[in-house]
Amino acid sequence: MKNVTLFILVLMIINGQAQTQRSYETNPDRKRTFNWLFGDSIWLDYRTNPPIQKNGSHLKALESSTVLSDTGGNLLLYSDGVTVWNKNHKIIKNGTGLNGNESSSQGSLFIPQPNNDSIVYLFTTDWQGKSKGFCYNKIILNKNGDSSTVVEKNIKLLPSVFESISATKHANGIWTWVVVRNASGKGINAFLITDKGLINCGIYSESQANVVYDDIGSQSISTFSNDGSNYIISFVIGLDYFEILNFDNLRGQFTSKSISGIVTPTAITFTKDNKYCYLAERDFNLYRIDCKDWNKVAVNNHNDSFMFVGSRMNPYNQIEFNIFDSMFMGRVVNSEQANPKFIRKGLKLNKKATNGLPNFDNSYNNTLGVNFIYKINCSTHQVEFNGQDTFNANNYLWKIKKVFGGSWQNIGTTKKLIYSFTDTGLYTAQFIASNGSIKDTTTKQIVIGDKIPKSILGRDTGYCKGSFPTLTLKAPQGLHCIYWNTDSTSQSITINQAGRYIATITTASLCQISDTVNLYEDTILLKPQIIRHGDSLLSSIKATKYTWKRDNIVISHSPSIRLNKTGIYQLEISGNGGCQSKSDTLSISKLSVATLSVQTIDIYPNPVTENLIIEGLNPDTIYNLYILDNTGKTSLTLLGVIHTVKLTIPVTNLSNGIYTIQIKDNNYKQTIKKFIKQ
Repeated sequence: MKNVTLFILVLMIINGQAQTQRSYETNPDRKRTFNWLFGDSIWLDYRTNPPIQKNGSHLKALESSTVLSDTGGNLLLYSDGVTVWNKNHKIIKNGTGLNGNESSSQGSLFIPQPNNDSIVYLFTTDWQGKSKGFCYNKIILNKNGDSSTVVEKNIKLLPSVFESISATKHANGIWTWVVVRNASGKGINAFLITDKGLINCGIYSESQANVVYDDIGSQSISTFSNDGSNYIISFVIGLDYFEILNFDNLRGQFTSKSISGIVTPTAITFTKDNKYCYLAERDFNLYRIDCKDWNKVAVNNHNDSFMFVGSRMNPYNQIEFNIFDSMFMGRVVNSEQANPKFIRKGLKLNKKATNGLPNFDNSYNNTLGVNFIYKINCSTHQVEFNGQDTFNANNYLWKIKKVFGGSWQNIGTTKKLIYSFTDTGLYTAQFIASNGSIKDTTTKQIVIGDKIPKSILGRDTGYCKGSFPTLTLKAPQGLHCIYWNTDSTSQSITINQAGRYIATITTASLCQISDTVNLYEDTILLKPQIIRHGDSLLSSIKATKYTWKRDNIVISHSPSIRLNKTGIYQLEISGNGGCQSKSDTLSISKLSVATLSVQTIDIYPNPVTENLIIEGLNPDTIYNLYILDNTGKTSLTLLGVIHTVKLTIPVTNLSNGIYTIQIKDNNYKQTIKKFIKQ
């Protein structure tokens, strides 16, 4: 019995190690939250618990801070919304004078472009809803950090917004939603970052809360649940309430659930399992809210001797609270249990905290047992599914059904799957993974919209120099958004000069495709020279179109021609744009290869099946014979045929088709005939 127990223990250890090695497969971004830089140059490295407190940070932010680490937990960038520093604590190129504000509560947020860590977006908000608004900055991140550069700076998306920025993943598990609230009215805007970049026209929703804009009322704290299904925003000063909304991470739309009163809410954090949310008043109470019924219960271990000014879950599922102007952070442990515990001095700090904690994409905390990501090909309706699990699954099942009136279909049993949808509409996709008695399932919705043609702008076209016309390039109608590389967002653009034009379109179903058309002026203006090589004539210049004339009659449009007659030859070339140029004439009075008399040589039978007979040869002449297929490739060669009038050639080994036979004598005369092998 002891041996069995020991064996089970060993298995548990092995399985535990295997699970630890795979624990981030369903969320490779989990370690992006390992570095926290905030306040008065505080730097916490959460690769250990408790975290290592490091020196070197140049951040001195009153509130706003955001940090980007790579998927291995290594620091890459940090910012207060005004300046960007790299991992070496140096300001990156063009990384100052951004439109954020260090006093904006959650006024900065890094989001890497999906599938491309070398492109990073930094979003910023102005404080108290002021006129710098909601902006993005595009950063090209280099490996050594010191040559990283802000290449697009202070691009305004909205004119006046609340201070807080929040983010979560799209339903496909790849793209990212970035959300802000309008500074007045009921509007909420969700912007999507895809693998092609930022879609700069957002999805607009309305909430219940109708906020009248003022400098104080625009201060806020907001956050998504880790799975992205719920969103909470607090209106910090003067309004004293918070609003809970459902979020559709497939379409980017919000629906309001409820509004609840609370005195100056300044800290909101969901537990890892998304069952509870902790919400704190600035200097009074700490509440735990049940996400089923949204009832709040006070955690009775707080007094008004200090102020909550932000909270966030650390990588070890403990909720940290920034305590204003202190040398420590509060902490909730056992946050998912029946009796959570708040520790006033949960983590002592080497430096002074101010307001707020680093702003991250909350979906970085979402680690499911089973998950999947998917990519849609907008032109073919082909979808690539990639399953993920945390328990070394070895059996898989994929199922789909139409949401309205459909029934479940099994579509695959491999971890990765490519499936072609045969109809448009809203579908539910399900991925089931198992390993022995362990089994888990995840379900997502997918929209299959109308197919988009691969080419929406047409073909590359050239125009003769000096005659470039005024052109209109059009994208399809009925789009959610279009962005041209000319910075236009119109359905069509008018151009009058050569260039490379790119349109990135997003349909109403948020499927996305890019197309490029090159419009250019022809450069083929030089006069071509005719080059003679044996019995061939060639052009000295490469062109798009060739026109060969003999005695002013067009005889070929090939790049080169074979001489078989004397005469006056001339070449005309042109490019895609129609620019033309002519060569001088070339007189051919003698061919290097004369022609044998056709009448003296005969071949039969034609068509032939077994033996081809050549008759009429001169027994005193040496001949070389070549049989060529219809591509010009030599299929049979006979050299030095002498002393014969009639020659029999077996052709049974030749494939069926049309062949050319060349017969040349020792004086370089030749005759050419064709025959059919069948």
